[in-house]
Amino acid sequence: MYEIKGYKTFKGHEGEPCGQGNLYRDGTKVAEWSDSSTGGSMHIRFVSREAEKLFAEHAKVLLATQKDFEGEPYKVDTMPIYELVETAMFAMSCEVAEKEAMRKDCKKGIVVRQTVDGKPEAVLYHLAYTAANVAALKAKHPSITEVVNETLGLPFVSAEKEAADKAAAEEKRYRKMCKTKTVFTIPGEDGKPMVMVCPASFNPRVALALRAKHPTLLEFFNERFAA
Repeated sequence: MYEIKGYKTFKGHEGEPCGQGNLYRDGTKVAEWSDSSTGGSMHIRFVSREAEKLFAEHAKVLLATQKDFEGEPYKVDTMPIYELVETAMFAMSCEVAEKEAMRKDCKKGIVVRQTVDGKPEAVLYHLAYTAANVAALKAKHPSITEVVNETLGLPFVSAEKEAADKAAAEEKRYRKMCKTKTVFTIPGEDGKPMVMVCPASFNPRVALALRAKHPTLLEFFNERFAA
């Protein structure tokens, strides 16, 4: 029935994270809201007094299933309208903020909810979001209760993209290594290039010595990245 749209973040006067957006009821905008940049009360502006009252009734239902900061149930029947509205908006905005953070993490890999040391936690695994990787994670960690990528309706990463992302990550790692070491390849037992690392910085003398030691040397990554 109610949802937040147009969610944006900004920093408060002390650099703390704040949020703002619009509140919709059945697809119709009914209010604008924003955290205070100075740590004060949340700013909420409804389109009408009636819209505020309707949301307050919704807030009673929403908060009846939650607890306050002291772990006590909210006393929704005695809370004034402004407190119901602000508390419910805070709860909804926190949920949106968490979902947005999860969505960003899902771009980095697979995000799951699982039990860690007896407590439910969100955990990010830096693995491509593929059916095979999800199945492997569930088999290895039976305590997984949710795959957030799946909950958010995100598509699986294609085999082509997984290979491209892996290649890009490897290149980034080798490019960094080449700043202080000599990185090269030689044929492996299977005939495919095998990466080798020499702790010495790359220069013509080191290159000559390595070619003498490895007559089948294929390539110096240092030369590739210097081009």
